[in-house]
Amino acid sequence: MHSQPPSTLFSLRHLIIVGASERRHSLGERLLTSLLRTPFNGQITPVNLRHKTVGGLKAYTNIGRVPEAADAVVAVTPPDSYEAVLKACRKQNIPYAVLIQDWENLPEDILDKARTTVQKARKLNVQAIVCHPGGIHIPALGLNAGTGGDAPAGNIGLISGHPSESAEAIALLKQAGLGVSCHIGLHHPLSPTSSADIMALLSNDPNTHIIVSAYNRHEHPRTLFSIIRRTVRRKPVILSVTSYTDKEEKAVLKALSLRTGAIVVFSPEELAAALHTLSARKHTARKLHLIADKPCGRLHSKAESLGIALQIPPENQRPSENPYGYIGPNPTAMHYRSLADGILQHHQTEALLAVVSGTDPNARDTTRILSHLQKQSEKPLYIVSPFSDGLLGFNRTIQALTAFRFQAEHAAFTAKLVQTAKPLPAYVKTPDAQQAARIGNQPTELAAALFLPEPGSAESPVFATLRFRRHPHYGALLYVDTHGQTTAYLPPFNTLDTERLIQQTDLKRHQKTLHQLLHSLNTVSDGLPNIDSITVTIGADGACTE
Repeated sequence: MHSQPPSTLFSLRHLIIVGASERRHSLGERLLTSLLRTPFNGQITPVNLRHKTVGGLKAYTNIGRVPEAADAVVAVTPPDSYEAVLKACRKQNIPYAVLIQDWENLPEDILDKARTTVQKARKLNVQAIVCHPGGIHIPALGLNAGTGGDAPAGNIGLISGHPSESAEAIALLKQAGLGVSCHIGLHHPLSPTSSADIMALLSNDPNTHIIVSAYNRHEHPRTLFSIIRRTVRRKPVILSVTSYTDKEEKAVLKALSLRTGAIVVFSPEELAAALHTLSARKHTARKLHLIADKPCGRLHSKAESLGIALQIPPENQRPSENPYGYIGPNPTAMHYRSLADGILQHHQTEALLAVVSGTDPNARDTTRILSHLQKQSEKPLYIVSPFSDGLLGFNRTIQALTAFRFQAEHAAFTAKLVQTAKPLPAYVKTPDAQQAARIGNQPTELAAALFLPEPGSAESPVFATLRFRRHPHYGALLYVDTHGQTTAYLPPFNTLDTERLIQQTDLKRHQKTLHQLLHSLNTVSDGLPNIDSITVTIGADGACTE
């Protein structure tokens, strides 16, 4: 058994590659090619039953014959080899077994067998990480143990659940001029090492400043969001939801976001906006000024659809006959910079959107010069140009507008996280859970015991419907349907939840009912597990319980 100093997943020095191969297009050949084309300073040792060398590297027939201590085994062999790999890792005191496979192409019986085998890893004191072909990528080490493309080094920790997610996220990072500290491509259905486990490691990694994780809805939510809450105290966490979510699950995830401090995004555009905002670290802005070297009346309509009222430059910074921020065609790069700088210096300006037309012969120079100005300015400068890249640089105006809207929403979100709940009003009563449990299925008596509105049906118009449910995955929840939108609230409910609910529903005259309802639902959530559904409707004639 080898003895070695403890290593972490982010400081690997020696990898054993089980299944390394020269056979064209095989997984072993693709992975070894990725490893050898990057400047990994550590040692790579192939294990191959048939060949003494692979890719010019000395190979061994099994893990036990490798003379030097290793930090991790990367296995690209079929799943029926995993039990032997895990046992060899234990015997050789190798802490990590990274199991990479084209999982989507394997039949169900092999997947079931692999699932049974990898669950034994914890008993063997080996951390098994089951990966999709994206594998593990640590650019600062020059390490790419996967089949995906190389990413630039940076400070974004990335946890993906599918090769397409990896490729899309890395493309967004490159466009924003950002890079990766570590990328782990987990195959969620099989991996005993979860995204929560990787997140806990990344939270202690000094090279990781922001964590982006694909959301795995099959992971235990209590464990995942508990880790997220602790991690957010150290660094921002972006939870990227790539699978379909209905409006109720989307509402639940937004509620969990507010409870934990994680940023939840549902599209590549939202992910890009979050990355730009968190990485740029500019002053928060509520107003966005606009200048453009092409007519931009339509842009105002597009901005209004996102809830943004574009501001026009001050009178002395634009031609008076162009009221929508249009500064005229083909300005010189210096003239455009002069206008942009003057607007940024103006005391009324909080942020500036500069649109550079692709037909402008000076567009490339203008874009570069504005990029330099952007780095010098404490105020956000959003640049839209065919030649834009880097932070706050975009190719399309909708991307820039989405990023601006996100930073404003993120500022409001951050403010909510530090709000303190007030004490309960004196008129709120606490139900007796034991007494309510004895009542059984008698709606009128049960509503009275829980201090809920009397049973009945609300008359039109209905202002809001509040639905308490026990979700099979997320547990007890309160859905609020009003104005065609669904919002979720999570127990334990407090007066902050009530205040937000009153603001959302515009039902201040029913605040006593709402304060009592949420407090009573705390009792139901914790003390009455047999009650899985309560609906309260607030209409023109008051509130009633169904």
